[in-house]
Amino acid sequence: MARLHVLSIWQSLSGDGALLREWCRIGTAGQRKIGSHSNESGAAEAIEA
Repeated sequence: MARLHVLSIWQSLSGDGALLREWCRIGTAGQRKIGSHSNESGAAEAIEA
């Protein structure tokens, strides 16, 4: 079964870092989860963990 996983780092309007996680089976509607962090480096550490 083919799946798609995407992790990306965004800067929120308040200047905090946000980690956006998206996943789905290819060809279907996916799910998203946004985790907030104090800065972008904190979001980058979360990706590595």
